[in-house]
Amino acid sequence: MRLNNYKTACKIEESVWRSSRLNADGDELVVARGTYSDKPGYFMAWEAKDERPETISWNGKNSWFPRMFWETIENTKDILVIDEPEYLEQRTPAQKSYWHRINKAGGTVIEHEGELYVKLSPFTTNKDGKLLHKPNIRSDNPDAFSRAVAYVQWFNENHRQLTKFGKLLKGNKKARQRRRKRLEKTLRQRLELDNNDYLTT
Repeated sequence: MRLNNYKTACKIEESVWRSSRLNADGDELVVARGTYSDKPGYFMAWEAKDERPETISWNGKNSWFPRMFWETIENTKDILVIDEPEYLEQRTPAQKSYWHRINKAGGTVIEHEGELYVKLSPFTTNKDGKLLHKPNIRSDNPDAFSRAVAYVQWFNENHRQLTKFGKLLKGNKKARQRRRKRLEKTLRQRLELDNNDYLTT
């Protein structure tokens, strides 16, 4: 949701996820929790280290320049399920949550004898080439925080492509799959190096 009268309508409490992207002024693009016209939700915002005419909610340490907003909507008929961190999928990972209807046709959350179960889906392969599965948590209905983070991740990836290649890369399915596999390989190597450093200290 784009913002109108943000100086008076928006209030930000804190940054809850950092994208690691900085602008020319050293501000970081973040997801922040707050309210828009008294409705709770999450903002895509630039977090500044000082107070400026364009920023809001100065707390003595940070202020924010909000750009977009996702309202928190409670879904009383569904349950909210948290996914695993995206260590092998995103350059800046997050841990997102998704709404699920129990026993929905084609859904992934099943109730049996009072217990809830989540279907498994193929995920990746290990070093021995063995196929690994993971709980299939994702749905087409993420919560407000997850929607905000996903948008910032998409926004930053487009910025990275334009900065590095001077254009947006091909968006067809095969091209996206190739990039996803290359990214997974890079992230896996980085994670393994981090683990090795941790184990040797």
